[in-house]
Amino acid sequence: MGKNQAYKQMQRAKHAASADGHFHDADDGTIDASFHTPEWHAARVASLQVQRLPWEEWKKKVKEEEDAKEKLEEDEERVMREYRAQLDADREKRMGKSQPSQPSASESKTKKRKRTDKDREKEKDKEKKKSKKHKKDKKQKKRKKHKKRSRSIDSSVTSTPSESSSDGGGPIRLSEYLK
Repeated sequence: MGKNQAYKQMQRAKHAASADGHFHDADDGTIDASFHTPEWHAARVASLQVQRLPWEEWKKKVKEEEDAKEKLEEDEERVMREYRAQLDADREKRMGKSQPSQPSASESKTKKRKRTDKDREKEKDKEKKKSKKHKKDKKQKKRKKHKKRSRSIDSSVTSTPSESSSDGGGPIRLSEYLK
């Protein structure tokens, strides 16, 4: 007998006879008590006894449902394509009536306008203006850079290397660090 069973027997012996001399069954954990109601057990047993479809039949049923769903989706897609085609045709008809003088996209690609001397001159003038402006911008940038450099050079000329390293503002030389 295990330790727990021996203890339970001892407790049963102590409490089996009460003060009035009647024997009471103690709830010592030897009885299997379920937490579910009898109604729940009845419903559970009933659900387990229900006839179910065999695996092969169930697979066939699921496949048929999927096929029906796919067919429905294809029909919806076909109807949508037809509707879009009708809308496109109506739009083309309206566009054709409102703008009859405009050539279609394929015709406009084949016809090219010949460039005249005036057009070439206009383009050259535009390029000159751009290049002048570009040169001017370059000069301004160069001046700004030069000013920045001259400021930083002026500040570094006034201080000696030992002063700049001792102020803790920048990196110091290794030889100065090891002193």
